[in-house]
Amino acid sequence: MGRRLTFLLGVLALSVGLFFAWELWVKKPYISFLGAVAGFFLRGGSAGSPVVPVSVSNVVPFLALMLATPGMSAARRLKSTLVGMAIFLVLHLGAVFFYTYWMTHPYPSAAAMLGSLLMSAVQVALPFVVWFVFARTEIRTLAFGGKSRE
Repeated sequence: MGRRLTFLLGVLALSVGLFFAWELWVKKPYISFLGAVAGFFLRGGSAGSPVVPVSVSNVVPFLALMLATPGMSAARRLKSTLVGMAIFLVLHLGAVFFYTYWMTHPYPSAAAMLGSLLMSAVQVALPFVVWFVFARTEIRTLAFGGKSRE
C-alpha cells in the first residue's frame, strides 16, 4: 500500500475508535468540566453550571490526524497534540461563554446569529487548521513525497 493510502486508512480507523471512546467515556466528563469552569466564571464561583450547547466532538478528527501523520517524532507528536488540545479547550470555553452571553437573550441580535455561524465554521475547520499548523512539514512530505526533515 502507498504511504497516502496507509495514512488515510489510519485516519479512518483511528477516527472510528476515538469516536466511540470519546462518546462512551470522555465526552460527558469533558462537558461537565466545561460547564463547571464556565459556571465558575459566569456565576462568580457559585454552584451550578450553564448548559453547554457546544459541539466538542471536533477533538476526534484532530487526534486521529495527529496520531496517523507519519514522520513525526514521538516527543513532537505529544507536544503538538497537547498544545492542540489546549487550543480546543480555550475554543470550547469561548464558545460556551459566547452562547451563554448572546444566545440566552429572548431576541438574539443579528450580530449574535452571525457570531454563531462563524463559531460553527471555526468548530468544523479547527481540527484541520491546527493539524496543518503542527504537521505542515509531514503533510508536505506526505503530499509531494520525499523525506521528512525530522
